[in-house]
Amino acid sequence: MKKWMKKIFNRIPLLKYVLTAFAKGFCIIAPVLAVLFGIGYATGIYGRIERALDLKYDSVFVTMPIILFAVLALICFFVGFLMYFHKYKRQKTKSLFGEQFRDVLEQSSAGGQQEGGR
Repeated sequence: MKKWMKKIFNRIPLLKYVLTAFAKGFCIIAPVLAVLFGIGYATGIYGRIERALDLKYDSVFVTMPIILFAVLALICFFVGFLMYFHKYKRQKTKSLFGEQFRDVLEQSSAGGQQEGGR
């Protein structure tokens, strides 16, 4: 199983980065939330908040953060996916368009002054 996972992670490094980021994030946020819940439950603050917000499984205060975090995770994954392909999967050959575009950039950054100016 371990060899199989290493083989997959070596072939798809993006998957490795995403899974390790989620694992690290979970390992950090889970104890923090557990401590906050423990403090709130011990002091009675959580009970008052639960009654005031009517925290049930289908409450807006429960479902909206879950949906928002899921959407943000998808956006981060998509942006990371684009950045990965931009960095690692670009063609190494220089195209005609790239060369001409580089020439245009070099000309415009040469000072922007024309000869024979006043």
